[in-house]
Amino acid sequence: MNGQVEGDRPAADFYLIPPHRATADTVLTWPVFADAYSQSTLVGAHFVRTEPDNSEWDPHTDEVFEVTGWLRQVNEERLSALVERFLQNVHTKNPVLDVELLLRDANRVASYGLDWRPASCLVLLAAALGVISKPFNPNTTNEDEDSTDVNRLREAETYFVLACRRLGGLKHSIQCAQCFFFAGAWQYFIQASNTFRLYMKTKYSLSFAGAQPSIEQIARQSKCVRRQEEAMYWSCFKSESEFRVELPLPQSELAYDHHLQMFPTPPSPAAGHNARDKIDIGEVSSGGVSDVPSTDNSHDSVCSVALSRLYTEEESWYYYLTEIALRRIGNRIINSFFHCEPRKWLNIQHYLGLAREYDTQLAAWSAHLPEAMKHWETASAIRQPDSLSAQGKGNAVSQELGWALANRLLEARSWLYQPFLYWLVHSPLVPRNSKTMHRPTCQRFVSDLTNSMTAEDAMALYQFIISGIECSYQILETRSLRHRHHGLWYDLRSSMCVSLVLMAIVKSGHTSWLPDGGQKLWQAQNLDRVRGSPYLQGDGSRGRLGRVMAEYGYWAKECPSLERQITVLKEVIDTSIAAAQNLES
Repeated sequence: MNGQVEGDRPAADFYLIPPHRATADTVLTWPVFADAYSQSTLVGAHFVRTEPDNSEWDPHTDEVFEVTGWLRQVNEERLSALVERFLQNVHTKNPVLDVELLLRDANRVASYGLDWRPASCLVLLAAALGVISKPFNPNTTNEDEDSTDVNRLREAETYFVLACRRLGGLKHSIQCAQCFFFAGAWQYFIQASNTFRLYMKTKYSLSFAGAQPSIEQIARQSKCVRRQEEAMYWSCFKSESEFRVELPLPQSELAYDHHLQMFPTPPSPAAGHNARDKIDIGEVSSGGVSDVPSTDNSHDSVCSVALSRLYTEEESWYYYLTEIALRRIGNRIINSFFHCEPRKWLNIQHYLGLAREYDTQLAAWSAHLPEAMKHWETASAIRQPDSLSAQGKGNAVSQELGWALANRLLEARSWLYQPFLYWLVHSPLVPRNSKTMHRPTCQRFVSDLTNSMTAEDAMALYQFIISGIECSYQILETRSLRHRHHGLWYDLRSSMCVSLVLMAIVKSGHTSWLPDGGQKLWQAQNLDRVRGSPYLQGDGSRGRLGRVMAEYGYWAKECPSLERQITVLKEVIDTSIAAAQNLES
Protein backbone atom coordinates (compact mmCIF):
# COMPACT_ATOMS: atom_id res chain seq x y z
CA MET A 1 0.00 0.00 0.00
CA ASN A 2 2.82 2.41 0.87
CA GLY A 3 4.32 1.95 -2.56
CA GLN A 4 1.17 2.84 -4.42
CA VAL A 5 1.49 5.63 -6.93
CA GLU A 6 -1.04 8.34 -6.24
CA GLY A 7 -1.65 8.92 -9.92
CA ASP A 8 -3.04 5.40 -10.20
CA ARG A 9 -6.37 4.41 -8.79
CA PRO A 10 -6.17 4.60 -4.98
CA ALA A 11 -6.89 1.71 -2.68
CA ALA A 12 -10.52 0.73 -2.33
CA ASP A 13 -10.74 1.69 1.32
CA PHE A 14 -11.68 5.11 2.65
CA TYR A 15 -8.27 6.23 3.91
CA LEU A 16 -6.66 7.11 0.59
CA ILE A 17 -8.26 9.61 -1.77
CA PRO A 18 -6.94 11.43 -4.86
CA PRO A 19 -6.39 15.11 -4.00
CA HIS A 20 -8.04 18.19 -5.50
CA ARG A 21 -10.27 16.37 -7.99
CA ALA A 22 -13.89 17.24 -7.06
CA THR A 23 -13.33 20.97 -6.74
CA ALA A 24 -14.30 24.24 -8.36
CA ASP A 25 -10.76 24.48 -9.77
CA THR A 26 -11.21 21.16 -11.58
CA VAL A 27 -14.60 22.21 -12.97
CA LEU A 28 -12.91 25.27 -14.49
CA THR A 29 -10.66 22.92 -16.50
CA TRP A 30 -13.63 21.16 -18.13
CA PRO A 31 -13.50 21.37 -21.95
CA VAL A 32 -16.64 23.52 -22.03
CA PHE A 33 -14.56 26.41 -20.63
CA ALA A 34 -12.03 26.05 -23.48
CA ASP A 35 -8.80 26.03 -21.42
CA ALA A 36 -9.48 29.52 -20.10
CA TYR A 37 -8.49 28.55 -16.55
CA SER A 38 -5.86 26.42 -14.84
CA GLN A 39 -6.15 23.84 -12.07
CA SER A 40 -4.99 26.44 -9.52
CA THR A 41 -7.03 29.42 -10.71
CA LEU A 42 -9.02 29.71 -7.50
CA VAL A 43 -7.14 27.87 -4.80
CA GLY A 44 -3.81 29.42 -5.80
CA ALA A 45 -5.01 32.81 -4.61
CA HIS A 46 -5.01 31.55 -1.01
CA PHE A 47 -1.28 30.78 -1.15
CA VAL A 48 -0.03 33.96 -2.80
CA ARG A 49 1.50 36.58 -0.54
CA THR A 50 0.05 39.96 -1.42
CA GLU A 51 2.39 42.89 -0.87
CA PRO A 52 0.58 46.18 -0.25
CA ASP A 53 1.59 49.34 -2.05
CA ASN A 54 3.55 50.60 0.92
CA SER A 55 7.27 51.23 0.89
CA GLU A 56 7.41 50.52 4.63
CA TRP A 57 5.90 47.05 4.27
CA ASP A 58 7.99 44.42 6.04
CA PRO A 59 7.93 40.98 4.33
CA HIS A 60 8.56 39.30 7.68
CA THR A 61 5.18 40.40 9.03
CA ASP A 62 3.55 37.45 7.26
CA GLU A 63 5.73 35.02 9.19
CA VAL A 64 4.20 35.55 12.64
CA PHE A 65 0.68 35.74 14.02
CA GLU A 66 -0.09 39.30 15.03
CA VAL A 67 -3.05 41.29 16.28
CA THR A 68 -4.38 44.07 14.09
CA GLY A 69 -3.61 47.16 16.11
CA TRP A 70 -2.46 45.94 19.52
CA LEU A 71 -2.92 43.21 22.11
CA ARG A 72 -5.94 43.77 24.29
CA GLN A 73 -5.69 43.43 28.03
CA VAL A 74 -6.93 39.99 29.06
CA ASN A 75 -9.66 39.76 31.64
CA GLU A 76 -9.04 36.30 33.12
CA GLU A 77 -12.38 36.33 34.91
CA ARG A 78 -14.13 36.46 31.53
CA LEU A 79 -12.38 33.33 30.24
CA SER A 80 -14.74 30.86 31.92
CA ALA A 81 -17.75 32.35 30.15
CA LEU A 82 -15.91 32.31 26.82
CA VAL A 83 -14.93 28.67 27.31
CA GLU A 84 -18.59 27.83 27.91
CA ARG A 85 -19.47 29.60 24.67
CA PHE A 86 -16.76 27.56 22.93
CA LEU A 87 -18.25 24.33 24.27
CA GLN A 88 -21.68 25.32 23.01
CA ASN A 89 -20.77 26.71 19.58
CA VAL A 90 -17.55 24.92 18.54
CA HIS A 91 -16.78 21.83 20.57
CA THR A 92 -20.10 20.21 19.67
CA LYS A 93 -18.77 19.43 16.16
CA ASN A 94 -15.51 17.86 17.36
CA PRO A 95 -15.97 16.64 20.96
CA VAL A 96 -12.33 15.70 21.48
CA LEU A 97 -11.69 17.35 24.86
CA ASP A 98 -12.14 16.36 28.48
CA VAL A 99 -14.82 18.97 29.13
CA GLU A 100 -14.68 18.65 32.90
CA LEU A 101 -10.92 19.27 32.86
CA LEU A 102 -11.25 22.24 30.50
CA LEU A 103 -13.87 23.92 32.70
CA ARG A 104 -11.73 23.29 35.76
CA ASP A 105 -8.67 24.79 34.03
CA ALA A 106 -10.69 27.83 32.96
CA ASN A 107 -11.79 28.40 36.55
CA ARG A 108 -8.21 28.00 37.73
CA VAL A 109 -6.99 30.60 35.21
CA ALA A 110 -9.77 32.94 36.32
CA SER A 111 -8.60 32.58 39.92
CA TYR A 112 -4.81 32.49 39.55
CA GLY A 113 -4.08 33.94 36.12
CA LEU A 114 -2.43 32.58 32.98
CA ASP A 115 0.75 30.55 33.02
CA TRP A 116 2.78 28.71 30.35
CA ARG A 117 1.36 25.24 30.81
CA PRO A 118 -0.63 23.46 28.08
CA ALA A 119 -3.83 23.99 30.06
CA SER A 120 -3.54 27.78 29.76
CA CYS A 121 -2.81 27.48 26.04
CA LEU A 122 -5.93 25.37 25.53
CA VAL A 123 -8.06 27.77 27.60
CA LEU A 124 -6.83 30.72 25.49
CA LEU A 125 -7.64 28.89 22.25
CA ALA A 126 -11.08 27.96 23.54
CA ALA A 127 -11.63 31.58 24.56
CA ALA A 128 -10.55 32.83 21.12
CA LEU A 129 -13.01 30.49 19.43
CA GLY A 130 -15.66 31.35 22.00
CA VAL A 131 -15.37 35.05 21.22
CA ILE A 132 -15.51 34.63 17.46
CA SER A 133 -18.35 32.08 17.42
CA LYS A 134 -22.05 32.82 17.65
CA PRO A 135 -25.12 30.66 18.23
CA PHE A 136 -26.49 29.33 14.97
CA ASN A 137 -29.07 31.61 13.38
CA PRO A 138 -30.43 30.68 9.93
CA ASN A 139 -31.68 34.23 9.39
CA THR A 140 -28.23 35.84 9.11
CA THR A 141 -28.18 35.84 5.30
CA ASN A 142 -28.84 39.57 5.02
CA GLU A 143 -27.00 40.57 8.15
CA ASP A 144 -24.56 43.43 7.77
CA GLU A 145 -21.25 43.47 9.56
CA ASP A 146 -21.10 46.03 12.32
CA SER A 147 -18.43 47.39 14.64
CA THR A 148 -19.15 44.77 17.30
CA ASP A 149 -17.96 42.04 14.90
CA VAL A 150 -14.69 43.91 14.38
CA ASN A 151 -14.22 44.30 18.14
CA ARG A 152 -14.91 40.60 18.66
CA LEU A 153 -12.30 39.71 16.04
CA ARG A 154 -9.70 41.89 17.71
CA GLU A 155 -10.41 40.38 21.12
CA ALA A 156 -10.27 36.87 19.67
CA GLU A 157 -6.96 37.65 17.95
CA THR A 158 -5.50 38.65 21.31
CA TYR A 159 -6.34 35.29 22.86
CA PHE A 160 -5.09 33.45 19.78
CA VAL A 161 -1.73 35.25 19.68
CA LEU A 162 -1.19 34.65 23.40
CA ALA A 163 -1.96 30.97 22.82
CA CYS A 164 0.47 30.80 19.88
CA ARG A 165 3.25 32.12 22.13
CA ARG A 166 2.73 29.01 24.25
CA LEU A 167 2.48 26.47 21.43
CA GLY A 168 6.23 26.38 20.83
CA GLY A 169 6.97 25.27 24.38
CA LEU A 170 4.56 22.33 24.44
CA LYS A 171 5.85 18.78 24.66
CA HIS A 172 4.25 15.92 22.74
CA SER A 173 1.10 14.99 24.59
CA ILE A 174 -2.59 14.58 23.94
CA GLN A 175 -3.16 18.11 25.27
CA CYS A 176 -0.49 19.45 22.91
CA ALA A 177 -2.25 17.79 19.96
CA GLN A 178 -5.54 19.30 21.10
CA CYS A 179 -3.95 22.76 21.20
CA PHE A 180 -2.67 22.51 17.64
CA PHE A 181 -6.00 21.10 16.49
CA PHE A 182 -8.02 24.03 17.80
CA ALA A 183 -5.39 26.51 16.63
CA GLY A 184 -6.15 25.11 13.19
CA ALA A 185 -9.89 25.41 13.78
CA TRP A 186 -9.36 29.14 14.42
CA GLN A 187 -8.10 29.69 10.87
CA TYR A 188 -10.07 26.94 9.18
CA PHE A 189 -12.52 29.08 7.31
CA ILE A 190 -10.11 31.29 5.35
CA GLN A 191 -6.41 30.65 6.00
CA ALA A 192 -6.18 27.27 4.29
CA SER A 193 -2.38 27.11 4.06
CA ASN A 194 -1.77 28.07 7.70
CA THR A 195 -4.45 25.65 8.83
CA PHE A 196 -2.79 22.73 7.06
CA ARG A 197 0.53 23.48 8.75
CA LEU A 198 -1.16 23.53 12.15
CA TYR A 199 -3.01 20.33 11.29
CA MET A 200 0.28 18.60 10.39
CA LYS A 201 1.69 19.64 13.77
CA THR A 202 -1.44 18.23 15.40
CA LYS A 203 -0.92 14.90 13.67
CA TYR A 204 2.81 14.91 14.50
CA SER A 205 2.11 15.50 18.19
CA LEU A 206 -0.62 12.89 18.16
CA SER A 207 1.73 10.32 16.62
CA PHE A 208 3.92 10.62 19.73
CA ALA A 209 1.14 10.94 22.28
CA GLY A 210 -1.20 8.35 20.81
CA ALA A 211 1.00 5.87 18.96
CA GLN A 212 -0.37 2.34 18.78
CA PRO A 213 -0.16 1.29 22.46
CA SER A 214 0.69 -2.13 23.81
CA ILE A 215 -1.88 -4.23 25.66
CA GLU A 216 -0.27 -3.24 28.96
CA GLN A 217 -0.41 0.45 28.07
CA ILE A 218 -4.06 0.15 27.08
CA ALA A 219 -4.84 -1.43 30.44
CA ARG A 220 -3.12 1.40 32.29
CA GLN A 221 -4.76 4.17 30.30
CA SER A 222 -7.82 5.79 31.74
CA LYS A 223 -10.95 5.48 29.65
CA CYS A 224 -11.15 9.25 29.36
CA VAL A 225 -7.62 9.58 27.92
CA ARG A 226 -8.19 6.68 25.54
CA ARG A 227 -11.43 8.27 24.35
CA GLN A 228 -9.64 11.58 23.73
CA GLU A 229 -6.90 9.88 21.70
CA GLU A 230 -9.45 8.03 19.57
CA ALA A 231 -11.42 11.22 18.98
CA MET A 232 -8.28 13.15 18.03
CA TYR A 233 -7.30 10.44 15.54
CA TRP A 234 -10.68 10.49 13.81
CA SER A 235 -10.89 14.28 13.86
CA CYS A 236 -7.49 14.38 12.15
CA PHE A 237 -8.75 11.80 9.66
CA LYS A 238 -11.74 14.03 8.88
CA SER A 239 -9.54 17.12 8.58
CA GLU A 240 -7.04 15.49 6.24
CA SER A 241 -9.85 14.19 4.04
CA GLU A 242 -11.41 17.67 3.87
CA PHE A 243 -8.08 19.26 3.00
CA ARG A 244 -7.23 16.79 0.28
CA VAL A 245 -10.61 17.10 -1.39
CA GLU A 246 -10.04 20.84 -1.88
CA LEU A 247 -6.26 21.31 -1.89
CA PRO A 248 -3.42 19.68 -3.89
CA LEU A 249 -1.71 18.25 -0.81
CA PRO A 250 0.24 15.01 -0.31
CA GLN A 251 -1.11 12.03 1.58
CA SER A 252 0.25 11.75 5.11
CA GLU A 253 1.12 8.57 6.95
CA LEU A 254 -2.19 8.84 8.79
CA ALA A 255 -3.81 6.98 5.89
CA TYR A 256 -1.53 4.00 6.44
CA ASP A 257 -1.67 3.90 10.24
CA HIS A 258 -5.14 2.39 10.50
CA HIS A 259 -6.72 2.83 13.91
CA LEU A 260 -7.90 -0.26 15.74
CA GLN A 261 -11.30 1.33 16.41
CA MET A 262 -13.63 2.14 13.51
CA PHE A 263 -15.21 4.91 15.62
CA PRO A 264 -14.13 6.89 18.68
CA THR A 265 -15.75 5.63 21.88
CA PRO A 266 -18.55 7.95 23.01
CA PRO A 267 -19.00 8.75 26.70
CA SER A 268 -21.40 6.58 28.65
CA PRO A 269 -25.02 7.72 28.26
CA ALA A 270 -27.05 9.00 31.15
CA ALA A 271 -29.05 6.50 33.14
CA GLY A 272 -32.01 5.08 31.28
CA HIS A 273 -30.53 5.77 27.84
CA ASN A 274 -28.73 3.45 25.51
CA ALA A 275 -26.52 5.15 22.96
CA ARG A 276 -26.37 2.04 20.84
CA ASP A 277 -30.16 2.05 20.46
CA LYS A 278 -30.27 5.75 19.63
CA ILE A 279 -27.44 5.71 17.12
CA ASP A 280 -29.36 3.69 14.57
CA ILE A 281 -27.08 4.82 11.78
CA GLY A 282 -25.17 1.71 10.79
CA GLU A 283 -22.91 2.35 7.84
CA VAL A 284 -24.37 0.44 4.92
CA SER A 285 -21.09 0.00 3.14
CA SER A 286 -18.94 -1.16 6.05
CA GLY A 287 -20.86 -3.58 8.15
CA GLY A 288 -23.84 -1.71 9.57
CA VAL A 289 -24.56 -0.95 13.20
CA SER A 290 -21.92 -3.36 14.43
CA ASP A 291 -19.30 -0.75 13.48
CA VAL A 292 -20.68 1.75 15.98
CA PRO A 293 -18.78 1.43 19.25
CA SER A 294 -20.59 0.29 22.31
CA THR A 295 -20.20 2.34 25.45
CA ASP A 296 -18.96 1.32 28.85
CA ASN A 297 -21.38 0.64 31.66
CA SER A 298 -19.32 2.73 34.03
CA HIS A 299 -20.45 6.27 34.68
CA ASP A 300 -18.06 8.91 33.29
CA SER A 301 -18.86 12.18 34.99
CA VAL A 302 -18.37 15.03 32.53
CA CYS A 303 -19.55 18.04 34.44
CA SER A 304 -23.14 17.04 33.77
CA VAL A 305 -24.74 20.14 35.29
CA ALA A 306 -22.73 22.57 33.14
CA LEU A 307 -23.08 20.43 30.03
CA SER A 308 -26.85 20.07 30.30
CA ARG A 309 -27.07 23.85 30.42
CA LEU A 310 -24.86 24.32 27.35
CA TYR A 311 -25.80 21.49 24.98
CA THR A 312 -26.91 17.87 24.81
CA GLU A 313 -23.79 15.73 24.76
CA GLU A 314 -25.60 12.81 23.13
CA GLU A 315 -26.65 14.99 20.19
CA SER A 316 -23.07 16.16 19.76
CA TRP A 317 -21.79 12.59 19.64
CA TYR A 318 -24.56 11.43 17.33
CA TYR A 319 -23.47 14.14 14.93
CA TYR A 320 -19.77 13.35 15.36
CA LEU A 321 -20.11 9.61 14.75
CA THR A 322 -22.44 10.16 11.81
CA GLU A 323 -20.08 12.65 10.21
CA ILE A 324 -17.16 10.23 10.49
CA ALA A 325 -19.20 7.51 8.81
CA LEU A 326 -20.42 9.87 6.08
CA ARG A 327 -16.84 10.97 5.50
CA ARG A 328 -15.97 7.34 4.77
CA ILE A 329 -18.77 7.07 2.23
CA GLY A 330 -17.71 10.38 0.68
CA ASN A 331 -14.13 9.17 0.39
CA ARG A 332 -15.30 5.98 -1.30
CA ILE A 333 -17.31 8.03 -3.78
CA ILE A 334 -14.23 10.11 -4.60
CA ASN A 335 -12.13 6.97 -4.98
CA SER A 336 -14.70 5.39 -7.27
CA PHE A 337 -15.38 8.36 -9.56
CA PHE A 338 -12.43 10.75 -9.35
CA HIS A 339 -9.41 8.47 -9.72
CA CYS A 340 -9.49 9.13 -13.48
CA GLU A 341 -9.60 12.16 -15.74
CA PRO A 342 -13.10 13.64 -16.19
CA ARG A 343 -13.15 12.76 -19.88
CA LYS A 344 -13.51 9.10 -18.87
CA TRP A 345 -16.99 10.00 -17.58
CA LEU A 346 -18.20 10.18 -21.17
CA ASN A 347 -18.34 6.37 -20.95
CA ILE A 348 -21.04 6.93 -18.37
CA GLN A 349 -22.58 3.44 -18.42
CA HIS A 350 -19.49 2.19 -16.58
CA TYR A 351 -20.43 4.30 -13.53
CA LEU A 352 -24.17 3.72 -13.31
CA GLY A 353 -23.98 0.58 -11.16
CA LEU A 354 -21.67 2.21 -8.61
CA ALA A 355 -23.82 5.32 -8.55
CA ARG A 356 -26.93 3.28 -7.77
CA GLU A 357 -25.16 1.64 -4.81
CA TYR A 358 -23.91 4.90 -3.33
CA ASP A 359 -27.21 6.66 -3.93
CA THR A 360 -28.97 3.89 -2.01
CA GLN A 361 -26.49 4.18 0.85
CA LEU A 362 -26.91 7.93 1.16
CA ALA A 363 -30.68 7.64 0.99
CA ALA A 364 -30.60 5.03 3.76
CA TRP A 365 -28.45 7.27 5.95
CA SER A 366 -30.72 10.22 5.39
CA ALA A 367 -33.81 8.17 6.25
CA HIS A 368 -32.38 6.54 9.38
CA LEU A 369 -30.65 9.44 11.11
CA PRO A 370 -31.21 9.60 14.87
CA GLU A 371 -34.14 11.70 16.00
CA ALA A 372 -31.70 14.21 17.48
CA MET A 373 -30.50 14.98 13.96
CA LYS A 374 -33.97 15.42 12.49
CA HIS A 375 -34.68 18.82 14.05
CA TRP A 376 -33.55 20.29 10.78
CA GLU A 377 -34.69 19.44 7.26
CA THR A 378 -33.62 20.68 3.87
CA ALA A 379 -35.63 20.69 0.68
CA SER A 380 -35.53 23.59 -1.74
CA ALA A 381 -35.16 25.89 1.27
CA ILE A 382 -34.26 25.63 4.93
CA ARG A 383 -37.21 24.90 7.19
CA GLN A 384 -37.34 25.97 10.80
CA PRO A 385 -37.75 23.28 13.46
CA ASP A 386 -41.20 22.87 14.94
CA SER A 387 -42.36 25.31 17.60
CA LEU A 388 -41.92 22.85 20.46
CA SER A 389 -38.31 22.25 19.55
CA ALA A 390 -37.78 25.98 19.22
CA GLN A 391 -38.55 26.38 22.92
CA GLY A 392 -35.69 24.12 23.97
CA LYS A 393 -32.56 25.55 25.56
CA GLY A 394 -30.28 23.75 23.13
CA ASN A 395 -32.27 24.74 20.07
CA ALA A 396 -29.45 26.68 18.38
CA VAL A 397 -27.04 23.78 18.93
CA SER A 398 -29.53 21.23 17.61
CA GLN A 399 -30.25 23.42 14.60
CA GLU A 400 -26.58 23.80 13.77
CA LEU A 401 -25.80 20.10 14.10
CA GLY A 402 -28.75 19.16 11.90
CA TRP A 403 -27.81 21.85 9.38
CA ALA A 404 -24.17 20.75 9.28
CA LEU A 405 -25.16 17.11 8.82
CA ALA A 406 -27.52 18.04 5.98
CA ASN A 407 -24.60 19.88 4.37
CA ARG A 408 -22.42 16.78 4.65
CA LEU A 409 -25.07 14.70 2.89
CA LEU A 410 -25.43 17.33 0.16
CA GLU A 411 -21.67 17.42 -0.27
CA ALA A 412 -21.43 13.65 -0.76
CA ARG A 413 -24.34 13.75 -3.20
CA SER A 414 -22.73 16.56 -5.20
CA TRP A 415 -19.62 14.41 -5.68
CA LEU A 416 -21.77 11.45 -6.69
CA TYR A 417 -23.72 13.42 -9.30
CA GLN A 418 -20.87 15.49 -10.75
CA PRO A 419 -19.83 12.88 -13.37
CA PHE A 420 -23.39 12.78 -14.72
CA LEU A 421 -23.58 16.56 -15.02
CA TYR A 422 -20.21 16.49 -16.81
CA TRP A 423 -21.70 13.97 -19.23
CA LEU A 424 -24.71 16.23 -19.83
CA VAL A 425 -22.42 19.16 -20.60
CA HIS A 426 -20.02 17.35 -22.93
CA SER A 427 -21.78 14.36 -24.46
CA PRO A 428 -22.72 14.73 -28.15
CA LEU A 429 -25.63 12.36 -27.51
CA VAL A 430 -27.74 15.00 -25.75
CA PRO A 431 -29.60 17.43 -28.04
CA ARG A 432 -29.28 21.10 -27.11
CA ASN A 433 -32.56 22.75 -26.22
CA SER A 434 -31.62 26.38 -25.61
CA LYS A 435 -34.80 27.84 -27.07
CA THR A 436 -37.21 26.30 -24.61
CA MET A 437 -37.68 26.55 -20.87
CA HIS A 438 -39.14 23.05 -20.68
CA ARG A 439 -36.92 20.25 -19.43
CA PRO A 440 -36.77 17.20 -21.74
CA THR A 441 -39.05 14.43 -20.54
CA CYS A 442 -37.61 11.13 -19.40
CA GLN A 443 -39.39 9.39 -22.28
CA ARG A 444 -37.81 11.72 -24.83
CA PHE A 445 -34.39 11.37 -23.20
CA VAL A 446 -34.58 7.56 -23.28
CA SER A 447 -35.69 7.68 -26.90
CA ASP A 448 -32.71 9.86 -27.88
CA LEU A 449 -30.32 7.32 -26.33
CA THR A 450 -31.92 4.17 -27.74
CA ASN A 451 -28.86 3.35 -29.86
CA SER A 452 -26.36 4.10 -27.08
CA MET A 453 -27.61 2.31 -23.95
CA THR A 454 -30.46 0.29 -22.53
CA ALA A 455 -33.68 1.97 -21.52
CA GLU A 456 -33.01 1.06 -17.88
CA ASP A 457 -29.59 2.74 -17.96
CA ALA A 458 -30.99 5.77 -19.75
CA MET A 459 -33.72 6.22 -17.14
CA ALA A 460 -31.16 5.92 -14.33
CA LEU A 461 -28.91 8.44 -16.07
CA TYR A 462 -31.83 10.85 -16.45
CA GLN A 463 -32.63 10.63 -12.73
CA PHE A 464 -28.98 11.20 -11.74
CA ILE A 465 -28.81 14.31 -13.92
CA ILE A 466 -32.02 15.70 -12.41
CA SER A 467 -30.84 14.82 -8.89
CA GLY A 468 -27.50 16.51 -9.55
CA ILE A 469 -29.15 19.75 -10.63
CA GLU A 470 -31.54 19.70 -7.66
CA CYS A 471 -28.63 18.99 -5.29
CA SER A 472 -26.71 21.95 -6.72
CA TYR A 473 -29.65 24.27 -6.12
CA GLN A 474 -30.01 23.00 -2.55
CA ILE A 475 -26.33 23.67 -1.87
CA LEU A 476 -26.69 27.24 -3.09
CA GLU A 477 -29.62 27.66 -0.74
CA THR A 478 -28.38 25.94 2.41
CA ARG A 479 -24.64 26.68 2.40
CA SER A 480 -24.84 30.43 1.81
CA LEU A 481 -25.38 31.59 5.38
CA ARG A 482 -23.30 34.28 7.06
CA HIS A 483 -22.64 32.02 9.97
CA ARG A 484 -19.04 31.87 11.17
CA HIS A 485 -17.93 28.31 11.85
CA HIS A 486 -14.86 26.20 11.24
CA GLY A 487 -16.31 24.72 8.05
CA LEU A 488 -17.10 28.08 6.45
CA TRP A 489 -14.26 27.93 3.91
CA TYR A 490 -15.62 24.61 2.66
CA ASP A 491 -19.12 26.09 2.37
CA LEU A 492 -17.73 28.82 0.14
CA ARG A 493 -15.80 26.32 -1.97
CA SER A 494 -18.84 24.08 -2.36
CA SER A 495 -21.05 26.98 -3.43
CA MET A 496 -18.48 28.03 -6.02
CA CYS A 497 -18.16 24.49 -7.37
CA VAL A 498 -21.87 23.95 -7.97
CA SER A 499 -22.22 27.48 -9.38
CA LEU A 500 -19.59 26.67 -11.99
CA VAL A 501 -21.20 23.32 -12.79
CA LEU A 502 -24.56 25.01 -13.35
CA MET A 503 -22.97 27.65 -15.57
CA ALA A 504 -21.26 24.88 -17.54
CA ILE A 505 -24.74 23.49 -18.23
CA VAL A 506 -25.82 26.95 -19.42
CA LYS A 507 -22.75 27.44 -21.62
CA SER A 508 -23.15 24.04 -23.27
CA GLY A 509 -26.66 24.94 -24.41
CA HIS A 510 -28.61 22.84 -21.93
CA THR A 511 -30.26 25.64 -19.95
CA SER A 512 -33.64 24.00 -20.44
CA TRP A 513 -32.56 21.32 -17.95
CA LEU A 514 -32.47 23.93 -15.17
CA PRO A 515 -35.61 24.84 -13.19
CA ASP A 516 -37.40 27.74 -14.90
CA GLY A 517 -34.66 27.87 -17.51
CA GLY A 518 -32.15 29.20 -15.00
CA GLN A 519 -34.19 32.22 -13.90
CA LYS A 520 -33.62 31.42 -10.22
CA LEU A 521 -29.88 31.56 -10.77
CA TRP A 522 -29.76 35.17 -11.90
CA GLN A 523 -33.37 36.33 -11.35
CA ALA A 524 -33.97 37.60 -14.86
CA GLN A 525 -35.75 40.90 -15.35
CA ASN A 526 -37.73 42.17 -18.36
CA LEU A 527 -37.90 38.78 -20.01
CA ASP A 528 -37.81 39.00 -23.79
CA ARG A 529 -39.99 36.16 -25.01
CA VAL A 530 -40.53 37.67 -28.46
CA ARG A 531 -36.93 37.17 -29.55
CA GLY A 532 -36.84 33.62 -28.22
CA SER A 533 -34.79 34.49 -25.13
CA PRO A 534 -37.11 33.80 -22.19
CA TYR A 535 -34.35 33.23 -19.64
CA LEU A 536 -30.93 34.49 -20.71
CA GLN A 537 -31.37 37.95 -19.27
CA GLY A 538 -29.63 39.52 -16.29
CA ASP A 539 -26.00 39.84 -15.26
CA GLY A 540 -25.86 37.38 -12.37
CA SER A 541 -25.97 40.12 -9.76
CA ARG A 542 -29.36 38.88 -8.59
CA GLY A 543 -30.78 35.49 -7.73
CA ARG A 544 -28.82 32.63 -6.23
CA LEU A 545 -25.58 33.35 -8.04
CA GLY A 546 -25.78 36.94 -6.87
CA ARG A 547 -26.21 35.62 -3.35
CA VAL A 548 -23.07 33.51 -3.72
CA MET A 549 -21.05 36.51 -4.86
CA ALA A 550 -22.49 38.58 -2.01
CA GLU A 551 -21.33 35.98 0.49
CA TYR A 552 -17.83 36.00 -1.01
CA GLY A 553 -17.82 39.79 -0.85
CA TYR A 554 -18.90 39.71 2.79
CA TRP A 555 -16.07 37.41 3.87
CA ALA A 556 -13.52 39.03 1.53
CA LYS A 557 -13.30 41.84 4.08
CA GLU A 558 -11.31 39.42 6.21
CA CYS A 559 -9.83 37.31 3.41
CA PRO A 560 -8.98 39.45 0.35
CA SER A 561 -8.04 36.35 -1.68
CA LEU A 562 -11.77 35.63 -1.97
CA GLU A 563 -12.03 38.58 -4.36
CA ARG A 564 -10.51 36.27 -6.95
CA GLN A 565 -13.50 33.94 -6.63
CA ILE A 566 -15.92 36.81 -7.34
CA THR A 567 -13.97 37.89 -10.41
CA VAL A 568 -13.86 34.39 -11.86
CA LEU A 569 -17.53 33.69 -11.20
CA LYS A 570 -18.55 36.95 -12.88
CA GLU A 571 -16.41 36.06 -15.91
CA VAL A 572 -17.93 32.59 -16.13
CA ILE A 573 -21.48 33.95 -15.86
CA ASP A 574 -20.87 36.50 -18.62
CA THR A 575 -19.20 34.07 -21.02
CA SER A 576 -21.70 31.30 -20.33
CA ILE A 577 -24.77 33.47 -20.94
CA ALA A 578 -23.17 34.92 -24.08
CA ALA A 579 -22.35 31.44 -25.38
CA ALA A 580 -25.89 30.21 -24.73
CA GLN A 581 -27.34 33.24 -26.52
CA ASN A 582 -25.11 32.55 -29.53
CA LEU A 583 -26.24 28.94 -29.64
CA GLU A 584 -29.91 29.91 -29.84
CA SER A 585 -29.45 32.60 -32.48
